[in-house]
Amino acid sequence: MADGIRRHDWTATPLGPIAHWPAALTFATTDILESRFASFITWGPEHIGLYNDAFIPIIGDRPNPLGLPFDKAWADIWGAIGHVYESAFTGTSSYFEDLPLDVPRPGLPDLSWWTFSYAPIRDETGRIGGVRATILETTARVRSERRQALLYRIADALRGLSDAGAMATAACTELGRHFGADRVGYAEIDAEDGLARIGQGWTSDERPHQVRSFSLDAFGAAFADRLRLGETTAVSEVGRDPLTAGSALYESFGIEAFLVVPLIRQGRWVNALSVGMGRAHSWTEEELSIAAAAAEQTWEAVKRARAEDSLRESGRRLDAALEAARMVAWDWDPAADRARLSGGAGALYGLRPGEAITSIVDGMACVHPDDLKRHMATVMEAGAALRSYESEFRIIRQCDGETAWLEERARPEIDPLTGKTILTGLVWDVTRRKSAELATEQAQREVGEELAVLTRLHDWAVRVARPSEWSTLIEEMLDAVMVLLKADFGTVRILDPDDDTLTVITHRGCAGSYLKQFATVSASDETLIFHRPLSTGQRVIVDDMPANLSETLRESSSKYDVHAFQMTPLFDRTGAPVGLLSTGVCRPQRMTEREWRLVDLYGSQIADVIGAKRARDAVAASEERQRRLIENVPQLVWRSAWDGHATWHSPQWFAYTGHRREDSIDRGWLDAMHPDDRPVILEAWSRARERGAYEVECRIWSAQEGRYRWFQERAIAEQVGDAADVEWIGTSTDIDALRTLHEHQRALLTELQHRVRQTLSQLRTIVRRTAETRDDFDEYVLRLDSRLGALARAQGPALRDPNAGVELSELVANELTAHQAREGQRVSVSGPSLRLRPSAADILGLALHELAINAVEHGALSGERGRIRVSWQIEDGTGDRCLQFTWTEAACALRERAGPTREGFGLSFLKRTLADELKAKTVIAFTPRGLSCTIALPLTERVAQP
Repeated sequence: MADGIRRHDWTATPLGPIAHWPAALTFATTDILESRFASFITWGPEHIGLYNDAFIPIIGDRPNPLGLPFDKAWADIWGAIGHVYESAFTGTSSYFEDLPLDVPRPGLPDLSWWTFSYAPIRDETGRIGGVRATILETTARVRSERRQALLYRIADALRGLSDAGAMATAACTELGRHFGADRVGYAEIDAEDGLARIGQGWTSDERPHQVRSFSLDAFGAAFADRLRLGETTAVSEVGRDPLTAGSALYESFGIEAFLVVPLIRQGRWVNALSVGMGRAHSWTEEELSIAAAAAEQTWEAVKRARAEDSLRESGRRLDAALEAARMVAWDWDPAADRARLSGGAGALYGLRPGEAITSIVDGMACVHPDDLKRHMATVMEAGAALRSYESEFRIIRQCDGETAWLEERARPEIDPLTGKTILTGLVWDVTRRKSAELATEQAQREVGEELAVLTRLHDWAVRVARPSEWSTLIEEMLDAVMVLLKADFGTVRILDPDDDTLTVITHRGCAGSYLKQFATVSASDETLIFHRPLSTGQRVIVDDMPANLSETLRESSSKYDVHAFQMTPLFDRTGAPVGLLSTGVCRPQRMTEREWRLVDLYGSQIADVIGAKRARDAVAASEERQRRLIENVPQLVWRSAWDGHATWHSPQWFAYTGHRREDSIDRGWLDAMHPDDRPVILEAWSRARERGAYEVECRIWSAQEGRYRWFQERAIAEQVGDAADVEWIGTSTDIDALRTLHEHQRALLTELQHRVRQTLSQLRTIVRRTAETRDDFDEYVLRLDSRLGALARAQGPALRDPNAGVELSELVANELTAHQAREGQRVSVSGPSLRLRPSAADILGLALHELAINAVEHGALSGERGRIRVSWQIEDGTGDRCLQFTWTEAACALRERAGPTREGFGLSFLKRTLADELKAKTVIAFTPRGLSCTIALPLTERVAQP
């Protein structure tokens, strides 16, 4: 439409060329062209019209009104709406709802309904230059409301009636008045015999409606054939319609126009509704639809009335069957809170004589207190929504106090007597089945818990071989014991056999005063309770310290708020004591044998860690002594002539290689060397005299291991007597482990180079993009320092353990903490555990930084009332897993703008860098409440740790 306005010859109109239009008219025209509502403008005293694309369907077949005076183009309705336009030109805005107008449009009825809004348009001087109108057609809604009102009236008329004839008369009366008809009636159809029995109905002159039977062909054979197909058929003028030509029946009824709605049930024509006029009448689709709906509604009501008697009889038989099956059927009207229960309710619920359940309150009074809230919520929600539900719950039988399990199922139904939607259901006793299920669930839960314990123990057993994890392992094990025993505090003590003391090596929840007094205690002091478990080898358990006879325990209970504790002695695999595992609670407690068995398993694992630590310490001391010895006495020592012919080997050589002395003289020692290294060794000997030294790395056979190991051989020349000849004294040092370490270091160096290059690339990007978006040098320095800090925080966790990755929750917490935003009243963080690869953590950490710094400067953290919610979840779709990360700010009260005026580093990073580097999809929205950012990150191998 915008092109049509631009191409229109406006010079021929009072408005003149578009370039000379007033600014107010130009702005108003642009505004309606962008609107999706039908809108038009009339401008000037001539009422020159302009309109948008949404207005075009309203024009219909009339000439294009663009640029024409509105009162001329719409002369047919100007009389109905002209005064509104004139009123708007005086400065009065108007609004009309559901205004009926005759608007001819092809394929649509002329009569339609419209809602208008008229408002004056003022020019630059404040004078009214024109009128803007917004139009919404409400024809469909008005017709729907009128249709619905009729159906409501019919429903009200049918309510309370039980006789089929009276119901038909009531429905026909409402239809006749609605259509202004002369006759409305129902006919029962006997399709096999070709008869229509006209029953009770309604006439405009209130004469009794005659009940008679007619042949279907008497209404016109072609007309009857169409009705047999289930087609609603209308005749506007009996004498001219070929369907009714030749039939004199209509004249006898005084009918000139009529419509008939056939009712087909299970492929059979069973009934028909007819509406007749004593005058010619053009039937509309709406009238046909209303008649069909009324026919269906009335027929269903008649069927329901006929079925009520059989329903009551069926109900009687059902009650007998339910009572025999020990089940109870019930109906409940949620609106009136009325309940009807079948026989047998008293026996099922254990009611006392004279008691009955007539409402939801009565039924809930029997429910077990632990199930009451849940079951009540289930029933009330279903009652409010009128939907089905299933529930299992316990009751306390009033007659004997026994607890029983019941299962209840219900669904919404239409009450055949009242027509209201109610809940109807069944309830029966499932105590035996539920008891078996609960026992099975308890067994499965215990098996699952023990499997989890064994899995955890297996993981710990593997990690015991890594000394760097011993401290962490003992902490994890103490945590597991405390969770198992629901303990409030706990300690692990290690026994020093040299001075016979027990020292705390890790603890949880212990008061500072307790640790100060009992951090290290004597294991042999019989006045202390720590002595008993180690001396007896038995666990010490005190269930209730305040009630204990020991004055010392009572005083400790009062001082440290302890009510129960246990001490489990720890022994290594040789049976020697190594420590003590203790836990306590602030309440009386008794544990099961199963829980004590699991504590023993945890204790054995803790003892293994302590034993491994002791063994490691002993090995470390031994290795230190051995190292000093090796530094002074090489492992393999030998003597050789100038050309490498051996003259002597130390005993270590023979023990190591398995060679005999006679086999190693001269060049026999070469047999112990790896075949691939022998040319290199001989080449080194050939150059040894020239260089003054012999040095080579080669592989020597280890007879004990049955393989070759790498050694470094070095020798120096020693002059023999006064002769010019020399003898070489050399050593062979085992460097097999060192070479393996060097290879590992080279691999680590390659990874470090990759990380450094990646970090430098990120730094270059940060420096360049920060400089592009910051004009002030001081602000540039601050922002650059902030982003470099974010990068350092993201890399921190990876530096502690590169192979473990970076936990997403730690990444979020570190960034929020850096901006003084800790989780609590203003910040909430939630999401499952997810470990990221270091490179992905760097990029995501910078993204979190940009969100956090934006919140500090412009968003939720810039004011006192702002709130931030950070959450994420992992979705498993048909393809790869995907991280859905959401950052939502609230209560920000953005004042001037909802988003940034230009795209800086932050937005560019979130939208593009995440997509380029991690294939992420980022959606950012700025609302009056604050920023909302959603990141969909595919969890590829490059992003997530396996």
